[in-house]
Amino acid sequence: MQQFGEKRFCRNSPDVDFSSGYPGSGGRAGHRGIPIRDPDLAKWWDGRMMSAAADLGVNGFWADSFQNMFMSQMNYQMADGAPHNRQWWEWIAAASRKGLGWMSESTSFPGLSCSIEVGDNPKDFEGVWWALPYTTRWYRGQDVPNKGTDKADRLFFRSMANKGPIAPGHGDVSQIPSYKAMSAQYMAALSAMRRPFQLPGDAGVLWLTNADDKTGVLFTFVDRELPEGVTAVEIGSRRVPTSSPLKAHNTYQVIADDLLAAFGVLRGPEKDPRIGAKYEPPVRFMKKWSE
Repeated sequence: MQQFGEKRFCRNSPDVDFSSGYPGSGGRAGHRGIPIRDPDLAKWWDGRMMSAAADLGVNGFWADSFQNMFMSQMNYQMADGAPHNRQWWEWIAAASRKGLGWMSESTSFPGLSCSIEVGDNPKDFEGVWWALPYTTRWYRGQDVPNKGTDKADRLFFRSMANKGPIAPGHGDVSQIPSYKAMSAQYMAALSAMRRPFQLPGDAGVLWLTNADDKTGVLFTFVDRELPEGVTAVEIGSRRVPTSSPLKAHNTYQVIADDLLAAFGVLRGPEKDPRIGAKYEPPVRFMKKWSE
């Protein structure tokens, strides 16, 4: 970065007298970051990030304090003081097309997010679990609510059912007693989790593949009878069809002629545009030297 000189970088504000923990160089307050609107710096940034991905074998990046270090940046080296938001969105989108993922604290549309500010009251979060797909709820600086209990398991399961995993802030994942078993089921189910449907009566989440409405994955929140015409196999089992009733907080592969009808999910008047879409699952790999 030093090759460009300090004037080519920006602060969160030229006259800010606090830093939220990110002091500028030379002791001056204010956040510093890359002014992505600068063509030379934008080119340098892209080259560094792409080289890091190739050299380290990673398939994505984590952006700490994204709102402060990226979204709050203004172009103070120019008279207009314009924001950098559009340029950052465009870079993230371009990187995603090259196969690089993106996760941030706390908000990063169109990337993944690691949310730390969604109601610290566990009851608040439990009430909006359905609204947090593709979001990690990080209990920064605190334990998972009701750690070590069935309640911690249930909260994790509900969030996981919507692709919204939970991360403890203190301690480790042992705060969630069934974390290992539930995570194994989740990873086994992930490739089929393409189209989510909330079941009536807060009974669970049904995920269908992109192929049709015949094959999918069921995250059930309640004990329930298996609907007529549906075959279920508990994920992680020896592929033996499960008899009724299905057990709450378990994950099942389900097959039927029409899963939406079988589970009472209403259809819209038009064909689901996701049917027939191609899905390329992420490839996990590590460079040999890092193993």
